Amino acid sequence: MPYQFQQTQDARFFTLVSSVGGNINGANLFAAAPNAKGAWTNVGSPTPYTAEMLNVRIYQASAAANFLVDIGIKTTAGSVQTLLENLNLPSLSTVNQGLSDYGFPIHVPRSSQLVGRAQCTTSGLNLVVAVHAAAANPWGIPGRAKAYTLGVNSANSRGTTLDTGGVANTKTGSFVVIHSAVPANLKAFLIAIGNGGDVSRTGSGAGLFDVAVGPVGSETTILPNFPWMFESTRDSPSPYTLPIMPCDIKSGTRISARQQCTNNTAGDRGIDIIIYGLP
Repeated sequence: MPYQFQQTQDARFFTLVSSVGGNINGANLFAAAPNAKGAWTNVGSPTPYTAEMLNVRIYQASAAANFLVDIGIKTTAGSVQTLLENLNLPSLSTVNQGLSDYGFPIHVPRSSQLVGRAQCTTSGLNLVVAVHAAAANPWGIPGRAKAYTLGVNSANSRGTTLDTGGVANTKTGSFVVIHSAVPANLKAFLIAIGNGGDVSRTGSGAGLFDVAVGPVGSETTILPNFPWMFESTRDSPSPYTLPIMPCDIKSGTRISARQQCTNNTAGDRGIDIIIYGLP
């Protein structure tokens, strides 16, 4: 059954804020090499009660680098259980102009120590992450154990690239595969939009993208013509993230996407996307 908004009697909400950044060669968050995850870093104090919702806000304190962030909890055995993986913060041409905002119905037991880690395209850069947790979520459901990340490219710290091909206002004939077989039955998903690695856009523009399921040549569109736009000052797409949307995607299903853009300049017209699926 897809998610439905419901009333809740439990409105407890708490904030876990941590500046998890610093020099990439010496801080806990990042690895020494670009495009490689660093060590886990504590994010705030242990949770004061059980949470069923996590909001994660990733703030860009450095320019011209794409970031991927993981959020997890420490286990009693000392390992980490990953809850959210490869949350995207797209690169911008100017520092302090970007913030990605994610909200997931995720279960976090009481007294859990949340941790974070990240990778980015360039060494020696910073970011800040803030996590807000709630005892309930708008859907009135138990929080899920994790979200499934689809379409990430860890080699360049971005998502799957969607290019229009060079003809303005025209979708490419074929869909680009995001994931060949989703690992679980999905009842909802959230999408992050990146700039395709271009932080030197020469003009402005707007686009529409589709998300589809099914085999090659027989795709069924489940999200048609979702709009996005960009301009040449910040060199980033807007919005960065889409809200959670209901779906009914069976395990093993191929998921794909395509797009069109008003601007047909190479680089300017491209975006990359990552899909986060919830069971």
